[in-house]
Amino acid sequence: MKYKRIVFKVGTSSLTHKDGSLSRSKVKAITQQLAMLHEADHELILVSSGAVAAGFGALGFKKRPTKIADKQASAAVGQGLLLEEYATNLLLRQIVSAQILLTQDDFVDKRRYKNAHQALSVLLNRGAIPIINENDSVVIDELKSGIMIRSVLR
Repeated sequence: MKYKRIVFKVGTSSLTHKDGSLSRSKVKAITQQLAMLHEADHELILVSSGAVAAGFGALGFKKRPTKIADKQASAAVGQGLLLEEYATNLLLRQIVSAQILLTQDDFVDKRRYKNAHQALSVLLNRGAIPIINENDSVVIDELKSGIMIRSVLR
């Protein structure tokens, strides 16, 4: 085994249908790949986008919203729905997953950074797959900035 820890980044387009809505079959395919790697004794961290895509339909939007508040509300709904898809599929293989929502502020404040790092370490040590997403429901920088995952992995 060349690498023990693998960070698996999944963008929104890898999780959605052409209309922008969440594709359960794509999520299932991704979780099957994760399960195979997990069963091969790799430590996995999933960095996943897709919360807005997972939530906008449930709020009655016909297409992906463009207004920031609409995106944030869609993300608030979608974060739970997306995690549920991942968790349900992983649990079929007896793999526990956990959600960690981060913002840029979590990397600036030393205490918050340390807390996130410690939680991530415990999850990995206990054999869980952390699923990290930017906390789009509270981010105010137009949902554009990506999370700085590298620094939390050190």
